[in-house]
Amino acid sequence: MNRRNLLIGTACLSLLPMASRSSLIHAQSKSAPKKGASASLMKPLMAVNISGKQRTLALRAARAYSQLGLGVLPQRSSPVLQDSIASFDDGLRGLADFGRGKASAAFVLRQAEGWAGLREILREAPSPEGAAALSAALEKVIPLCTDAHDQIVKELANPAADTIRRSGRQRFLSQRAAQLFMFREWGVIRGDFKDIDALIAESRKIRDDLRRIPDFSTEVRRALDLAEGQWVFFDEALRAQQRGKADDISRRNVATTSERLLEIFDNLTLQVVAQYES
Repeated sequence: MNRRNLLIGTACLSLLPMASRSSLIHAQSKSAPKKGASASLMKPLMAVNISGKQRTLALRAARAYSQLGLGVLPQRSSPVLQDSIASFDDGLRGLADFGRGKASAAFVLRQAEGWAGLREILREAPSPEGAAALSAALEKVIPLCTDAHDQIVKELANPAADTIRRSGRQRFLSQRAAQLFMFREWGVIRGDFKDIDALIAESRKIRDDLRRIPDFSTEVRRALDLAEGQWVFFDEALRAQQRGKADDISRRNVATTSERLLEIFDNLTLQVVAQYES
């Protein structure tokens, strides 16, 4: 490893909490490449998947934080928040390892720097003051995650990477819509419903595009059909806010359905990765 990449790896490590640093050191020692072995255990198409999922996890964490502030399913929202933070940390470590010697390493480092500030806010008890700081930090992290993802896709230069990117983007769209809904319910942000309308329309277009891919497996097509029904239910829950009729039931429906959509498209994206890596 050259000096520049060593500095990048050290900087990423310093941004993590002590427990995570210890586990990262242990993981790096176990996965240190042997002579003639690959420099990373993460396969390229999986790196596309994980890098795309980072922004989803940031949005999911912010949504769970706001759900706790609103009192929406607190017994479920707290584990979702903690799982999102832990999963983002895991993804960051894996991408830092994958990026060694590549241009994407610098993008991952910037993502780590932005995440450190957002993570600190997420660890605090939800409050209106914290929510305002969270919103600002989130909007800085999302572009950093996108930049790292786009750079990894660019470096790979594999047509399958774009298919994985589009499949995984459905996770982002559902979490962004749910996060915007919860932030408006809590009074963190204002504005009309046009941003959520755009997310719903983009999701519909991507699903239509994915259905046209001829070599998708039967399992992937079944997942797309399952997601279609969930999006109808999700759309209805979201639009209660647009009609000025959002209530506790609508909030719970947005929370639970966004989780279900994330699960569906996470599994679907993993299936696509497996199909193209086989």
